[in-house]
Amino acid sequence: MQRDDLLADASLFTMVGRFMKADEVNGALNEWAAAHTATEIEALCEAARIPVALVGNGQMLLEFDHLHERGVWLRQPGRDVVRPRAPFRFSKVEDRALIAAPNAGANDDDAPWAARSRGPVGGAGSAGEGNGAGDGQRVAEGQRSGAAPVGSDLPLAGVKVLDFTAFWAGPAATSWLAAMGADVIKVEAIQRPDGMRLAGPVASSAGPLYELSPLYHAMNLNKRGITLDCTRPEGVAIAKRLAQWADIVVENFTPRVMDDFGLTYDALRANRDDLIMLRLPAFGLSGPWRDRPGFAQTMEQLTGMAWATGYEGGPPIIAGGVVDPMVGAHASLAMIAALAHRDKTGQGQMIEVAMVEVALATTADQVLRYQLTGEIGDRRGEREVYACAGDNAWIAVDADRDPMRCEDRAAWCASRSVTEAQTELLADGIGALGAVVGFDSLHDVQMQARGYFEPLTHPMVGEQQFPSLPITFSAGPSRVWRTPAPTLGEHNRAVLIDQLGLTETEFAHLEAEAVIGTVPVK
Repeated sequence: MQRDDLLADASLFTMVGRFMKADEVNGALNEWAAAHTATEIEALCEAARIPVALVGNGQMLLEFDHLHERGVWLRQPGRDVVRPRAPFRFSKVEDRALIAAPNAGANDDDAPWAARSRGPVGGAGSAGEGNGAGDGQRVAEGQRSGAAPVGSDLPLAGVKVLDFTAFWAGPAATSWLAAMGADVIKVEAIQRPDGMRLAGPVASSAGPLYELSPLYHAMNLNKRGITLDCTRPEGVAIAKRLAQWADIVVENFTPRVMDDFGLTYDALRANRDDLIMLRLPAFGLSGPWRDRPGFAQTMEQLTGMAWATGYEGGPPIIAGGVVDPMVGAHASLAMIAALAHRDKTGQGQMIEVAMVEVALATTADQVLRYQLTGEIGDRRGEREVYACAGDNAWIAVDADRDPMRCEDRAAWCASRSVTEAQTELLADGIGALGAVVGFDSLHDVQMQARGYFEPLTHPMVGEQQFPSLPITFSAGPSRVWRTPAPTLGEHNRAVLIDQLGLTETEFAHLEAEAVIGTVPVK
């Protein structure tokens, strides 16, 4: 911004400090932005490696060179429009060709699907030490068991994952595997711990700040944690040894990071040809935006989510991070597919899941609408949400079933509490739900009855309730979270000495040289 005068205020160097002075910061940003075009700001930020994106929409998305060069757009069979491709790239499996949607009954005479093998994915045949539900220990339909059986098979027991990911999307991907029994080793560096450790409010003061973040805890349950400085030859050598142990290696840096470490797919599979590697770059491994950093908010700005979110007549509003867990779910599915492919063929492979393409898959309707109608669409966030009696009390109403005009319904809701309005509307067959802050879901009777939140005790934050998965399996596991998130470097000794066989002398040398450790360093 060329505001060198702001450098004198040290409080602006931290996110918390900028929040505390939000009016001043936003005023300076708005004044500066108003004097530049969006493309000028984009270029300045890209040069400074600041995550940046134009706020895209159904028209702009079709104009970005990066998406064209990556071949993102495919012709929709039978229509003169394009749509985004599936957001997965498998090095050993070509994309499935698109075919037009079938007419009703077109495949009535086709042979039914052949039954698949029911063996565990990934070649895991032994029982894990975690909790699961085997035959005779099934989850009752529509419920989760309150107690988890011990010693049962988990679907991914025996699958080993080396996890270099940080923040939210990558750890969310590996958390699905950890929930299903995979042994996931999370790799951080004391020089650069997972940035999610310093995100969000904390519920305790019983330990250092970097051990208290609820966002970090929620995304790293069931994992073991080590530290390893991969800018050092000793760290790279250990990482390569761990890659020989692993079935899957996962990372979500910008592409140059693992390349600079020398931890490319070709280097890691040199001693294990059936290795699977998943890469989660923001914008992909190719194209003009390849080296741009990006987060969920960047994708929400670029792909049209922000364009469609906000109040009628107001500016776009980013969704606030929803892309990250969405990417994690897609990436976990891709890893399961790669494990199944390896079971059938013996082949490992490299998988690329670009965050931007996952986000595009959810906003494809904007692109299609623009091509078919020429309409870009707008925001309408104020519709169908009404204030009720009380302090900051709101209810959302299904407008398609509501016979009242919006202004009449607003007056009706204003005279009732949320509970009263919801009860009356539902009794009249009109869908309605009160808006609640996130923590109120802990007390939701439906969530409690289903056992959705699972308690775990961590040495520094005590017992906390963690959201389970939004999926239940009749064959289990009945409980998905078994161990709390690891403290920084908690399992260094167990992994490096007990598992890899380093000597005490070698371990002490690594600690002395800050290749490993348990406390962050500058």
